[in-house]
Amino acid sequence: MRKVLVFRSDLLPVTETFIYQQFLALRRWQPALFGYRLVEPGINLQGINPALIRGPMGTDPSRWGGLPFRALNFIGISSGIRAVHRFAPDLAHVHFGVDAVSAWGWLSQTKIPVVVTLHGYDVTIRPEWWWAGNGGRSRRHYPNLLARLARQPRVRFVAVSNSIRSKAIAMYGLPSEKVSVLHIGVDREVFKPVGLPVRSRGAKVLFVGRLVEKKGALNLIRAMAVVQHALPSAHLTVVGDGPQRAECEQLAKVLAVNVCFKGACSHEEVRAIMQDARVFCLPSITAENGDAEGLPISLLEAQACGLPVVATQAGREAVLDGESGFICPSNDIAAIAGKLKHILTVDDCAEAMSASAIIHVARSFDLANCTSELERLYDCAAS
Repeated sequence: MRKVLVFRSDLLPVTETFIYQQFLALRRWQPALFGYRLVEPGINLQGINPALIRGPMGTDPSRWGGLPFRALNFIGISSGIRAVHRFAPDLAHVHFGVDAVSAWGWLSQTKIPVVVTLHGYDVTIRPEWWWAGNGGRSRRHYPNLLARLARQPRVRFVAVSNSIRSKAIAMYGLPSEKVSVLHIGVDREVFKPVGLPVRSRGAKVLFVGRLVEKKGALNLIRAMAVVQHALPSAHLTVVGDGPQRAECEQLAKVLAVNVCFKGACSHEEVRAIMQDARVFCLPSITAENGDAEGLPISLLEAQACGLPVVATQAGREAVLDGESGFICPSNDIAAIAGKLKHILTVDDCAEAMSASAIIHVARSFDLANCTSELERLYDCAAS
């Protein structure tokens, strides 16, 4: 069995269960997880035994702030090469372009092919934002270094959606022939419909995501104020944490929105909450710096649980508009509120969309099938 080194600098935030699930779903390739440091609190990696690559300055990136980005490429080169030699992989798979650039110092010293998955912010944030130092001094030259990395013959890229592929090519200059589109699927044995059918559930709206600008949580709270004016029993549950939480809580208070902020929840807790909701809403927007969604896994998990969804253009690749849910224009509060009210009040619509959502995920986003496609790409890259 051939072996793949899977790398992520931080192992692993609770918001990155998609990396964990894909890792576990590999069947024909033997994976090993590598990174710079463990995140606390983070995903329970018991049984995986991740390998930490330690450099002379340790594994805490906060200590790297004063270094130029080029210097970061040389931190941990020796330990990285030793770790690679010990595992003897046939291929490396790095998640996020920023991590690929930071790891290239030691990966470049090996002869193995490298696959880089582009997830979102790593190619949607405008290059000017990085050049201005907004991502930290150490990442000022990230766009240039990513483009340079793309010219390496043994490096290829995977974009999680067509929109991410387009931006990687148009904004960061990656060669089109080196960027494939492969979705990260959903484990349908974990996320599946249970409990009451959606038509029999209360008027429960669910949001799951980090509370950052691009997720559009503020717009959802504004839309819920409209929904609750017409449907006082409607209730919003917000799962997730982030820098916008205080602003979201304040807006909900000002607008008197009936909402419960759950904070960060485990995978199991998210699944249970999804299996009790009536509709899922993720009204994503493009952030001021250009940051945008890749392929929101939460939209897929919700549909796998049989939830109709309301999303915006950023989620259009994950949703069958008019069948498994509704796609609204970004920042259109009235449209978002209108579609939520429709699903909350029209039982036949909710039931039909629930059934379509389950079929849609099974056909296009099954984790086992998507991971099999990834392994075929591994085969090609390693040949």
